[in-house]
Amino acid sequence: MEGVALMKIVYWGPYIGNVGTIKSVVNSAVSMKKYGNHDVTIIKNHSEWEGYEEKIERNGVQIHDFGLKGFLPNLTKVTLMGNRVYMVVVAFLGFFQFRSYLKKKRPDVVITNLIALPAILASFSVRNRPKLIASIQGFPKFLGVDNRKDYPLWMRCEDKIRKNLWNLFYKKADAIVCMTRATRKKLLADTKLNPNRMYVIENPIVDEDIFQYSEESLDDDWFTNGQSFRCVAIGRYTFQKDFASLVQAVSILSMKINVKVAILGEGEDRKELQKLIDDLYLNENVKLYGFVNNPYNYLKNSDLFILSSRWEDPSHTILEAAALGVPIVSTDCPSGPAILLGGGEGGELCRVEDPSDLAEKVYKLLYDEDKWMKAKVAYENAQSYTLRAHFDRLTRMIEGVE
Repeated sequence: MEGVALMKIVYWGPYIGNVGTIKSVVNSAVSMKKYGNHDVTIIKNHSEWEGYEEKIERNGVQIHDFGLKGFLPNLTKVTLMGNRVYMVVVAFLGFFQFRSYLKKKRPDVVITNLIALPAILASFSVRNRPKLIASIQGFPKFLGVDNRKDYPLWMRCEDKIRKNLWNLFYKKADAIVCMTRATRKKLLADTKLNPNRMYVIENPIVDEDIFQYSEESLDDDWFTNGQSFRCVAIGRYTFQKDFASLVQAVSILSMKINVKVAILGEGEDRKELQKLIDDLYLNENVKLYGFVNNPYNYLKNSDLFILSSRWEDPSHTILEAAALGVPIVSTDCPSGPAILLGGGEGGELCRVEDPSDLAEKVYKLLYDEDKWMKAKVAYENAQSYTLRAHFDRLTRMIEGVE
């Protein structure tokens, strides 16, 4: 598909913290430059993409900085209302900055991620409007948990507002992209989005960096020493990831076997998780590492990867574990892990929010003589998430958009 007409493509994806979407946006941009030789730019509103600059520039992708960090250097450190202050500021200022950018640069395609509304409105306010691709990263929370009784009322209200905004503005996009067919089906059932404009394109997660960094030596006595089984879980310490169920599952497992679980990530639930670990006397079995620059050598040196989430689509970390050939235990949550694991042929699936079932499936897979054959199934399924596969599907979609 290298013979297609060259395009000016702009990526928009404001974010705060270490979210999985960072890698997918960077890799998508890199794939369009690497395989299509397009003119590709990533917008930097505040402090996005820090730590990824070398990779972005090395692959010929440009970064256009709106300079908001120089104006409000401490914006990402505001604790009142969490990252919502950041979202409001970026949404307001980003609209005007992006509109001005579009009028001057006149790109052919705009691909939005995360806080997409400012870019959508800006794209439709200029005369020479670009093709607008709205990428939905992950399984939208309002599709699966907005009716839970244990979910705070104010968050349920927030989700309803978000859903109404999607119905009003996302339908204006020329194309809407989601990662799985299950998410597409759920979106069409619960929103007013146009099915003729909704596509399934897997994120480009499997790249060369995974294998390169996995070969780095791991200097961690707690994790590598001893005769324990070594397991890894990766993600933000949030309600979605449900690491509390994982900790409770480890409490059950520790009565049968020697096991250590490294939980790599950061997030607002850290204090509650550490208290649970302390209360269950599991400090020799579970360790909260915080954000780790290289999680891949932990995966490479583990016996098992565990995903305990309430919802995913299907989770970047489970794809990376599959690409490295690590055996996997995952909750059978909406909407992607079961697809990657072939309904159980590529790993073990357990019930959501069920520590006993999770513990049982971890124990079963650790002693399963066929676990490496199962890991091979997951590895083969993960090949749909390479940069080349993403480029081919995204290019076909863009060419088909009128």
